[in-house]
Amino acid sequence: MNVMNISDETYCQIVKFSEGFDVNALWLNLAQALSQSGFEERKTFFLQILRRLLTEGRVKLAADSFLTGSVEEQVDAYLRAFPDEDQLDEDIFWLNRNGECWVPGGFVWCFEDGREAWT
Repeated sequence: MNVMNISDETYCQIVKFSEGFDVNALWLNLAQALSQSGFEERKTFFLQILRRLLTEGRVKLAADSFLTGSVEEQVDAYLRAFPDEDQLDEDIFWLNRNGECWVPGGFVWCFEDGREAWT
Protein backbone atom coordinates (compact mmCIF):
# COMPACT_ATOMS: atom_id res chain seq x y z
CA MET A 1 0.00 0.00 0.00
CA ASN A 2 1.24 3.50 -0.79
CA VAL A 3 2.47 5.64 2.09
CA MET A 4 0.20 8.69 2.24
CA ASN A 5 -1.23 10.31 5.30
CA ILE A 6 -4.60 11.91 5.74
CA SER A 7 -4.60 15.09 7.83
CA ASP A 8 -6.21 15.06 11.27
CA GLU A 9 -8.60 17.78 10.10
CA THR A 10 -9.77 15.74 7.11
CA TYR A 11 -10.00 12.59 9.25
CA CYS A 12 -12.17 14.36 11.83
CA GLN A 13 -14.42 15.85 9.14
CA ILE A 14 -14.98 12.49 7.43
CA VAL A 15 -15.61 10.66 10.71
CA LYS A 16 -17.97 13.37 11.98
CA PHE A 17 -20.29 12.82 9.01
CA SER A 18 -19.88 9.02 9.02
CA GLU A 19 -20.26 8.22 12.71
CA GLY A 20 -23.14 5.87 13.44
CA PHE A 21 -23.62 4.95 9.79
CA ASP A 22 -22.46 1.95 7.78
CA VAL A 23 -19.24 1.55 5.81
CA ASN A 24 -20.95 3.04 2.76
CA ALA A 25 -21.18 6.43 4.51
CA LEU A 26 -17.47 6.42 5.27
CA TRP A 27 -16.58 5.74 1.63
CA LEU A 28 -19.00 8.38 0.30
CA ASN A 29 -17.87 11.04 2.80
CA LEU A 30 -14.24 10.25 2.02
CA ALA A 31 -14.90 10.48 -1.73
CA GLN A 32 -16.57 13.86 -1.24
CA ALA A 33 -13.80 15.23 1.00
CA LEU A 34 -11.10 13.94 -1.36
CA SER A 35 -12.92 14.50 -4.64
CA GLN A 36 -9.69 15.36 -6.44
CA SER A 37 -8.15 12.02 -5.50
CA GLY A 38 -8.20 8.96 -7.71
CA PHE A 39 -9.50 5.54 -6.76
CA GLU A 40 -6.20 4.16 -5.44
CA GLU A 41 -5.68 7.22 -3.22
CA ARG A 42 -9.23 7.00 -1.85
CA LYS A 43 -8.71 3.29 -1.20
CA THR A 44 -5.47 4.01 0.68
CA PHE A 45 -7.10 6.76 2.73
CA PHE A 46 -10.13 4.55 3.45
CA LEU A 47 -7.85 1.86 4.85
CA GLN A 48 -5.96 4.46 6.92
CA ILE A 49 -9.21 5.76 8.40
CA LEU A 50 -10.41 2.21 9.08
CA ARG A 51 -7.12 1.40 10.81
CA ARG A 52 -7.36 4.52 12.95
CA LEU A 53 -11.01 3.93 13.89
CA LEU A 54 -10.19 0.36 14.93
CA THR A 55 -7.06 1.42 16.84
CA GLU A 56 -8.95 4.17 18.66
CA GLY A 57 -11.71 1.71 19.56
CA ARG A 58 -14.35 3.80 17.81
CA VAL A 59 -15.45 0.91 15.62
CA LYS A 60 -15.34 -2.85 15.62
CA LEU A 61 -15.95 -4.98 12.57
CA ALA A 62 -18.64 -7.63 12.61
CA ALA A 63 -20.37 -10.14 10.38
CA ASP A 64 -22.94 -11.82 12.66
CA SER A 65 -20.25 -11.65 15.37
CA PHE A 66 -17.16 -9.54 15.93
CA LEU A 67 -14.22 -10.25 13.67
CA THR A 68 -11.15 -11.59 15.40
CA GLY A 69 -7.51 -10.81 14.81
CA SER A 70 -5.35 -7.77 15.23
CA VAL A 71 -6.20 -4.38 13.75
CA GLU A 72 -3.65 -5.03 11.00
CA GLU A 73 -5.20 -8.42 10.21
CA GLN A 74 -8.68 -6.87 9.98
CA VAL A 75 -7.49 -4.01 7.76
CA ASP A 76 -5.59 -6.53 5.63
CA ALA A 77 -8.83 -8.52 5.21
CA TYR A 78 -10.42 -5.38 3.74
CA LEU A 79 -7.41 -4.78 1.52
CA ARG A 80 -7.47 -8.36 0.17
CA ALA A 81 -11.24 -8.25 -0.46
CA PHE A 82 -11.34 -4.73 -1.96
CA PRO A 83 -12.70 -4.94 -5.52
CA ASP A 84 -10.94 -3.34 -8.44
CA GLU A 85 -12.30 0.08 -9.38
CA ASP A 86 -14.36 -1.26 -12.26
CA GLN A 87 -15.98 -3.86 -9.95
CA LEU A 88 -16.87 -1.49 -7.11
CA ASP A 89 -20.40 -0.14 -6.88
CA GLU A 90 -19.68 3.51 -6.07
CA ASP A 91 -23.25 4.07 -4.83
CA ILE A 92 -23.40 1.07 -2.50
CA PHE A 93 -19.79 0.66 -1.43
CA TRP A 94 -20.12 -2.71 0.28
CA LEU A 95 -21.46 -4.36 -2.89
CA ASN A 96 -19.54 -5.25 -6.00
CA ARG A 97 -21.01 -4.73 -9.46
CA ASN A 98 -22.58 -8.22 -9.27
CA GLY A 99 -24.55 -7.15 -6.19
CA GLU A 100 -22.48 -9.31 -3.84
CA CYS A 101 -21.27 -8.10 -0.46
CA TRP A 102 -17.48 -8.00 -0.45
CA VAL A 103 -16.69 -6.36 2.91
CA PRO A 104 -15.33 -8.76 5.54
CA GLY A 105 -17.35 -7.03 8.24
CA GLY A 106 -19.64 -4.09 8.79
CA PHE A 107 -19.18 -1.31 11.32
CA VAL A 108 -20.18 -1.45 14.94
CA TRP A 109 -19.70 2.06 16.30
CA CYS A 110 -18.56 2.12 19.94
CA PHE A 111 -19.46 5.18 21.97
CA GLU A 112 -17.84 6.49 25.15
CA ASP A 113 -20.97 5.71 27.20
CA GLY A 114 -20.67 2.03 26.25
CA ARG A 115 -23.41 2.01 23.61
CA GLU A 116 -22.83 0.17 20.37
CA ALA A 117 -24.51 0.93 17.04
CA TRP A 118 -24.50 -2.05 14.68
CA THR A 119 -24.78 -1.06 11.04
